[in-house]
Amino acid sequence: MRIALSEIAEGRSYRYDATFGDEDVSGLLDLTLAEPLAVTVSHTTVEGVTYLRITTKGKVYARCDLCSEECIADASCAIDEELTIDSDCYDADDDCYDIDKLIDEAVVMSAPRVVRCKPDCKGLCPVCGKNLNVEHCDCEQKKPKIGENNPFAALQDIFPTGGANNGSTKM
Repeated sequence: MRIALSEIAEGRSYRYDATFGDEDVSGLLDLTLAEPLAVTVSHTTVEGVTYLRITTKGKVYARCDLCSEECIADASCAIDEELTIDSDCYDADDDCYDIDKLIDEAVVMSAPRVVRCKPDCKGLCPVCGKNLNVEHCDCEQKKPKIGENNPFAALQDIFPTGGANNGSTKM
C-alpha cells in the first residue's frame, strides 16, 4: 500500500480496511486462519509528520501451550509509526510512503504469544503425560520426597511446582 503525500490533506484523517485470507498471510504466519484477518490502516498528517496506525484482528488455529490441544486463539496487533521524508519507507521518486513492510510486520506481530485452550487449563502431567483436563492421575502422590541429605530439600516446600525434578519449571 502506498500513501501519496500529494493526495492527502493536512490534518485530515484517512482510514483503509482490508481483509486478509490464508493465501495473503501464508509467508508471514505459521498458523492457519480460523477467520479472515481484518487489517485497518489509518493515518493523519500534521506539520509534515504522518501519524500511522496499523491494527489487525482475527482468529487462528493454534495449540494450547499447556496441554497441546488444538484451539482457536486471538490474533491481533497495533503498530503506531511516525513517518517523515527521512523514514525508510519514503519513496522520493513517487513522493509517497510504501507501507507494505509495516503491514507485513503487523501481521507477523499478530501471532499469539501465549495460547490457552481455556483460561483454567491444567496442562499435561509432567510425569505420565496425561491431559489433566480430561483425566486425573495420581503421579503427584507417588512422587518421592527429596532426601534430607540433599541441600535443596528445604526448597521443596517453598517452591511446590516440582522444578526440574518432574520437568516442569512453570509456576
